[in-house]
Amino acid sequence: MGLLNLILSSPPRDVNTVTPAPSQPEAAANARLPSDTPTGDRHAWQRQLDNARTLLRERVDLEQGLPGRGVEKQIRRGPALPVQPDTLLERAHVSDAKTLTERLHANRLPSGAVVMATPTQAQRKLWQQSALEHRVTHVVCVGTDLEQTTMDLMAHEPAVRAQTLPGELPQVLSRYWRVSARPGMAIPPAVLRETFERLSAAPPAPGCLVAFQSPHGDDRSAVFGAGWKVFKDLRARQQADLPVDEDTVLDVVQDAVMQIHMNRSTQVLRQPEHLASLLSMGMQLCGLPKARAVRFVDRPTVETLAAHSKDTPPDGPALKEARNRAAARALCSGILEMKEATDRPYAPLKGSTARTRRIHPDAMLAPDTRLKSLPGARLLGAWAAPRTLVLERPGPDKALAWATACLTHNISAVVDLSCRSEQSEPDAMADGRQALGSGTHVHFEWGRTGQIELDHVLAGAKATGMQISATIDGQPVTRDVSIDPPYMDEKHRIPTERSLERLQIPLLPGKTVPPKDLLEMAKLMENYRADGPGHAIAVQCPKGDVRAAVVAAADQLYGRFQEKRLNADNLDESIKDIWTRLCLDYSIDLAHEPDQLASLMAMGELLLATGKHTQRWQ
Repeated sequence: MGLLNLILSSPPRDVNTVTPAPSQPEAAANARLPSDTPTGDRHAWQRQLDNARTLLRERVDLEQGLPGRGVEKQIRRGPALPVQPDTLLERAHVSDAKTLTERLHANRLPSGAVVMATPTQAQRKLWQQSALEHRVTHVVCVGTDLEQTTMDLMAHEPAVRAQTLPGELPQVLSRYWRVSARPGMAIPPAVLRETFERLSAAPPAPGCLVAFQSPHGDDRSAVFGAGWKVFKDLRARQQADLPVDEDTVLDVVQDAVMQIHMNRSTQVLRQPEHLASLLSMGMQLCGLPKARAVRFVDRPTVETLAAHSKDTPPDGPALKEARNRAAARALCSGILEMKEATDRPYAPLKGSTARTRRIHPDAMLAPDTRLKSLPGARLLGAWAAPRTLVLERPGPDKALAWATACLTHNISAVVDLSCRSEQSEPDAMADGRQALGSGTHVHFEWGRTGQIELDHVLAGAKATGMQISATIDGQPVTRDVSIDPPYMDEKHRIPTERSLERLQIPLLPGKTVPPKDLLEMAKLMENYRADGPGHAIAVQCPKGDVRAAVVAAADQLYGRFQEKRLNADNLDESIKDIWTRLCLDYSIDLAHEPDQLASLMAMGELLLATGKHTQRWQ
């Protein structure tokens, strides 16, 4: 019946014996059921393997008799699986003999379904546009968390609102199912059935489609695409009180497989194990014992989970890292699309050679008006947070401006992230007194101990304590001593001097800062935050690049932890808030640094696992 009888009459089937045909496609490896599939489900599946092999043999004969089948083609920069170009959601316009121009790897089936590769984050807008155009309202996404994160695949997003009138078709992408299934594994028949029962409880409206997705558009989405047709056809016969027997199931499954091969690709569903899943599901629908192997999570977006505990690796470091990268990419992409990001003005710092680093004007460090007639008056810096200054490493010509800033803003520490080669350049804090004209001088007085090695904390780290003072035209530069902790001895509360610690922690430019290093630097910075909440910290490196910004973000996250405002429940939201504010209020270019954000996420997890609260002065 169906397509099978429309093309030719099949010879009688011998469901017990199979003679492999020489032309039958051979798979590289046999699919298997997950090891913890219930016994009843496994037995039902195994009983259909011989029937599945028979269908595969017949499929070869049927496809040789199909008239006018188009040549399958690969999609440029897409999965390796070749597809039928005539049924693509986005029809082929320009292509060569073998490949199609870049587009979604998605084919529309006559049964009202789309079988496709899971879109990547880069294809997000294209998928939303195609879903609107073709009225895709339901999505069943098959795969694993590891694939989603390592391949940067799209996760579930809120429904896309189409401009429709009341009573018209529902919103596209409004219903979503997540089915956990590893590549190369057969789908347990009960997983198929339970998914389709959930789907049929609120099916797509007339004129709307359901999309079945899997990474690379492999057999998993094809099994679900074919299974949905099998499920609907058998249910329709039952509702019409038509007889359903084993031959009926075989014909319905063959029709569904042929539909996939004619409209999607002949390179999928070539293994009898996948057909056995379809057959055993069909037999269960005909009244055979049910074997339930899924559980449903009560969430707004229904999630269907196959039982794969013994086959799925635990959440190890690689999976956590991949998840963080995917989450970071998604957040950065979302920030760049925010209206605030496009409306706000950003520009390079005046006088900076880092022309690609754009800063929000409100965050830029204003020059001290007392220095406007002097050379080197402008420091190239901006406030990443109210008490965190990020600046380009000042040279000797800016020593007076730097000392003035340290006193004016009560900077208690400067974290210099310059790598070893960058440290060879002279900086503004050389030990000694420097006269800059009549009544103008600057003094960086290093402590007697000189540089202290901190290799036990971070490799190559050093600390240097010093006292800073400056005089401009005979007038000493002063600082606000009222913000010093009340327990500080009066003799150390000197308005014309600022105690400062320089921490030299070399980081390579252009490299992601490791999570452990971020945490250790945040701990060091907390020591100076603890001296007084009004004190500021500066983070510097050549061109004030992303190294300094991500360290400033780590400092903010650690500060929330010490204030007991950070826990496992709000970690993700806290990091999202910190990074979003940094991008919008400091530099939008940080939204192009998802790897640094992923490292910050890992630092937060490490902080919650190992961090200890200190006696921070409030």
